[in-house]
Amino acid sequence: EALSSFEHWISVVRDPMEHFLSGWAECGARFPTLARRTFHDRNNGVRYNTTTYDQRIRDWIVLTKETIFFTQKCSDKERMYCWCAVHSQPQANAVVMDNNGTVYPQLKVIGHLKELSELVQTIVPDFGFNTSVPKGRDSEQNKIKQEHFPTRVDCLSNETLILLCDLLALDYFLFDFEKPKACQ
Repeated sequence: EALSSFEHWISVVRDPMEHFLSGWAECGARFPTLARRTFHDRNNGVRYNTTTYDQRIRDWIVLTKETIFFTQKCSDKERMYCWCAVHSQPQANAVVMDNNGTVYPQLKVIGHLKELSELVQTIVPDFGFNTSVPKGRDSEQNKIKQEHFPTRVDCLSNETLILLCDLLALDYFLFDFEKPKACQ
């Protein structure tokens, strides 16, 4: 409700596949048993299921779909897993529409995440966007994510890409990103 007091909103999005896989990596790093890993971690004693990268992503697609439509009933123990999946849901769910499916009337501009500083400087020249400030949480610097939760679209089968394109269809419709060849 506090956000609704602002007269105009701007938002940024990124490639839908990149967004989905980044959400999977974030949740996997937060909850090791949620997104399966293919090794036994001697540091924390968690034993991970062995499965292929492609199957791990397919499993995450299923969980993400279930949480979008609230068809999965999460126990208190699993609740954080379900809420974590929001990081992989289509960006249109959060950026464009409220929980009732109504487009936010305050939303005036949607840009690409890579253009954030230019976007802010163009719209609000006196804002003083400081591009020299380092990123807060950079996945590229997170060793767990890089080693165990790589965001590799090129490692996915065509069948998995098609499942992802189906899940992310609204993002591809609303935002100017090219679908993978398997989905065209």
